[in-house]
Amino acid sequence: MSLIAIIIVFLISLHSVPGLDNPRTSGSAWWQHPGMGISYTIESRPGWAWNRNYKKYNRSLMDENGNLIFNGPYCKVDEFVKLSKEIGADYHMFYAKWHDGICFFETKLSDWKTPVDYMAGFSKLSKKENIPFMIYYSNIFDHNPQFDHIQPLKWSTISFIQNPEYLRYLEGQYRELIEQYDPDGLWLDWYWKTRTVNATVTTSIDFIRKNYPDVVLGFNNSSRYESAHGVLDYTTHEIHTLGKPEGNLEGMGKLAASLFYLVGGGDEGWVNANHFRRDFDHKWSAVTPAGKFWQDPNLRSDPYDLPRIVAMVMACGGRNTVQVNIKMDGYVFEDHVEQMRIVGQWYKSRKHLFNQAKALRYEGDTAPGICGLPPGYKTIASQLGDDVLIHIIKVEGSGIPSEILISEDEWSGVKGIYIEPKHQTLKITKQGGFLVVQFQKDQIDPVDTILRLDF
Repeated sequence: MSLIAIIIVFLISLHSVPGLDNPRTSGSAWWQHPGMGISYTIESRPGWAWNRNYKKYNRSLMDENGNLIFNGPYCKVDEFVKLSKEIGADYHMFYAKWHDGICFFETKLSDWKTPVDYMAGFSKLSKKENIPFMIYYSNIFDHNPQFDHIQPLKWSTISFIQNPEYLRYLEGQYRELIEQYDPDGLWLDWYWKTRTVNATVTTSIDFIRKNYPDVVLGFNNSSRYESAHGVLDYTTHEIHTLGKPEGNLEGMGKLAASLFYLVGGGDEGWVNANHFRRDFDHKWSAVTPAGKFWQDPNLRSDPYDLPRIVAMVMACGGRNTVQVNIKMDGYVFEDHVEQMRIVGQWYKSRKHLFNQAKALRYEGDTAPGICGLPPGYKTIASQLGDDVLIHIIKVEGSGIPSEILISEDEWSGVKGIYIEPKHQTLKITKQGGFLVVQFQKDQIDPVDTILRLDF
């Protein structure tokens, strides 16, 4: 099947899930409630365009005998765990194998691996600091040269190996990863429904569920497929922006960029997060680059945009995993560290307002009965115990709210309104069936102004 045909079949297979009208329940495990995590990627290597030419790329990494010449990243896993602890991450993830097939863990099944077992250090330190950890593993694309004889497209990242030889390789590596490192879960990249190219997906799910049923299982780009909802512990969608997508995905190539948009990475973040809040009855998450894009580590122009995305996803009931890039010396990019510190400084005092809350189901992509905000501000409503939280997030624009109007028809019985996390009491007046709440400028949070409605 040609790549164009694959994409067409993929597009036809997309469909949404019927809507529900009751709030979802939250479990107590780390993956069963909203939270914030961080992912440490190894993909930012020389020639790091996502759709790099693997014929040239692999040759550049080999000696005359075809052995891997490893030149980094020399992962400083102790620094990764230290950063996760500093910012108060609820969980984190390390890349054991990306699409280039290089294994950053000890495996007896391939010589295409790093001289140091980085996964071992990450596992040991995560357990020491009591941080739940996931292992990222690329199951769908693998450009390890030992599979060149069965690789459909040697030059392209988008190359689906469905050969039984490779499927047995996957099973063997899952066994190595789980039994050597005892992870809390595996996060595989990515889910694909079309039967002609999904053997790696079905094989992975069947093998892990049969042999390691207690391992939490997630797949990238699985949220759009109803077939994934009942077989995964949680689904994932790529969310890159608060509002409309920015940039032209330069360097991906037209075909890869088209595929990326089809799987949802180019969609509007606010629309998707609220779609999942409204329609999903299962656990879900979003993965977001710390930079502008997976292969563009430059930060967004507004340093508060990333924490706003995190707040949006969590308020809608999901977990948000932020991917940071690693330099070849093994350290996280300095500006990514500073960006994550901004996220952490905002999140630490508000953690309970997300971890312990439940997303409410309502139509539309803003909380009902809430108005009076400047253009560009939107709202999300969640439930915390008997109270309701109203999250006020700036999606675009430059205005600052001075007041908010809350409909008494939609939100009857309000006894008091507070700004969290300081729990400051706000003065309420009534006007034409609305509760009018006025703000001082210093009460508006640059990320997410959270109102608690006490009933």
